[in-house]
Amino acid sequence: MYYVIGKYDIRNQERYKINNLIKKLKKNPEATAILCGFADRETGTADGNWALSENRSNIVAEALTAAGIDPSRITCYWYGDTERISKVPEKNRATVLLCK
Repeated sequence: MYYVIGKYDIRNQERYKINNLIKKLKKNPEATAILCGFADRETGTADGNWALSENRSNIVAEALTAAGIDPSRITCYWYGDTERISKVPEKNRATVLLCK
């Protein structure tokens, strides 16, 4: 999922990704979700990006629990701007959704 710079709210065009994860988790009750939040280095401060990546991970977790997924099946990680998933700054404003 991608975010607007400095934001962590879920954009309408990204909701289908959460919906797909919810479907997989409901279909497979033993499966768990791993959510990894990131921020880009090119903007903000290290502390601000740390909080932003945490919020990005947690907002997705809230959406999953609101859809009936037990919180014990959700693990959140956040990396601030310490890890990069892309060389493109905009693609580091993200939460990576994994289903295990």
